Amino acid sequence: MSNTNNFDDLIEKLPKIAEVINTFTSEEVQKLAFTTVLESLGVEDAPQIDETRSAGEQTKQDVQQSKNGSSSKKKRSTKSIQADRKLNLRPQDGLSFADFVEQKKPSNNDERNVAAVYYLVEELGQRNATVEQVMTCYEDRGWRQPNDIVNSLQITSSKKHWLDSGNREAITLNVPGKNYVKHDMSKTSKVS
Repeated sequence: MSNTNNFDDLIEKLPKIAEVINTFTSEEVQKLAFTTVLESLGVEDAPQIDETRSAGEQTKQDVQQSKNGSSSKKKRSTKSIQADRKLNLRPQDGLSFADFVEQKKPSNNDERNVAAVYYLVEELGQRNATVEQVMTCYEDRGWRQPNDIVNSLQITSSKKHWLDSGNREAITLNVPGKNYVKHDMSKTSKVS
């Protein structure tokens, strides 16, 4: 199917997409759902929502920009986020991140995200974590980094409810995330 046919099909589907997305009450969830739906329909680099334009204008203009491969917005990427070089993941008095990962064996980005935040909060005793610190954990273990780690953390937060990633400088561990890492992660990873 050509790009023109894909674009035409997408334009036809937009009213239904908007109807479904508008059923969510949280604006952040609506934005995430919109991006996810566009990506699932094959729109690469789904656009971020611009709150200064109406929903109809956003959809048509953003889909057209995506089709043309142009966008006036600067893309967020993991490459622009620097690791926290001051973070010590091998403390003398405690469990190293390497040993923690060996015990828990996270197998996907959701598990890696919650494992990193759990380690920083529960093992190192921090109140919360930052995106840069999570990036440091990825680098330390040689894990393939998500294209957009902020988005990856938001997806883990909205999909699994393990984290609260509303503030990239203060990512917190929710009770379901704490329980998953503490009681379930190593059990489920051993099965697979």
